[in-house]
Amino acid sequence: MLSYQAKKKRWFQGEACAPKPKRVVVDARHLMLGRLDSILAKELLNGQKVVVVRCEEICMWGGLVRQKMKHMRFLRKRMNTKPSHGLILFPAPANILWRTICGMIPHKE
Repeated sequence: MLSYQAKKKRWFQGEACAPKPKRVVVDARHLMLGRLDSILAKELLNGQKVVVVRCEEICMWGGLVRQKMKHMRFLRKRMNTKPSHGLILFPAPANILWRTICGMIPHKE
């Protein structure tokens, strides 16, 4: 039986806390983009490392034609004065997921 002081010492050294897993692997198949992003952003803010697999099969709300038109509008965006300095666009599904997660994480303190 440990004394109160010994328990307190062990607690503050971190032995009583359960260790966090090294990485969380998430299967993104048939998950909604925005809902998945909000959960992953919260995990990242808590200091957890996250790996997402099967990003190609993430669902987006709305029909296929609507999503395609929305993406084409996004691709047309550019800078007025010097179009070569415009947005850096990523067409890959993993990069779309990455960009939406980065938009949910604060970059200033």
